[in-house]
Amino acid sequence: VTGITLQNGQPYELEKFSQFIARTRSNDPRDDIEELLSFSKLFSEDLTLDNLPRSYLVALSQMLNMDPGFSTDAILRFRLRNKMRSLKEDDGDIRREGLEHMTGQELQNASNERGMRSVGVSVERLRNQLDQWLILSLDKDIPMTLLLLSRAMTLPAGHSISYDDLRNAVAHLPDSLIGEAKITLAAQKGEKIDNKSRLAAVVQQEELIKVEETQQAKKQLLDSEKDRIKEENEAKEMSNTRVAANLQMKKETLKDMAKPILTEDQIEFTQKEVAEIQ
Repeated sequence: VTGITLQNGQPYELEKFSQFIARTRSNDPRDDIEELLSFSKLFSEDLTLDNLPRSYLVALSQMLNMDPGFSTDAILRFRLRNKMRSLKEDDGDIRREGLEHMTGQELQNASNERGMRSVGVSVERLRNQLDQWLILSLDKDIPMTLLLLSRAMTLPAGHSISYDDLRNAVAHLPDSLIGEAKITLAAQKGEKIDNKSRLAAVVQQEELIKVEETQQAKKQLLDSEKDRIKEENEAKEMSNTRVAANLQMKKETLKDMAKPILTEDQIEFTQKEVAEIQ
């Protein structure tokens, strides 16, 4: 292959990977399916989530019906890992039980959870698109992160997941993740990676760490402020309760000290007593 460095007559995997990424980003369809499937496996759940910027994490969370809110990147990654693990286990359960035994509602729910169109779709199409998902997830062992990213980048969600969707997802992965994938590939194949790429990966990781530290610090300040406001409100509530209790006690004391009001009969009887005494 022209432009690819050879080792014992075979192209270096790193060179092949670099050209593969270049082709996906230039919409060049010359890469074959086997190459796509092979290199897709480099983007494991942990590697991908650890190197995705916040915008990607938020998009994935929203697609999976999880409210990102003011969660830090670390919390989003934790929640996404749990969700992806759950989906992977569910894929296995569906395969064992059989798509043919699933009801229309179950097919709709499963498709919706995976970012595929589920409303206004026939049962046959729901079953077919879920079957295609299972082939990629279980048979081809494509990482869940890449499968979900392929859905998040397909707007509107409509057709079944395809190899073109996977290729599009790979094409839009951030450079920091591509750099980490190169390091992983070099380790797997026993190849050397240039210092420039290694340094770039280290710098990217340091930047991600700084972002997470900043987010964590802001969250701690926000939590501290919430705790302070809560304590102030509780103190005010206790103070108001004490004031109300003191007022009630004073009212009861004043009521006990007041002279009783006599009725006309009681006044007449008292006057008679006074007259007899006199």
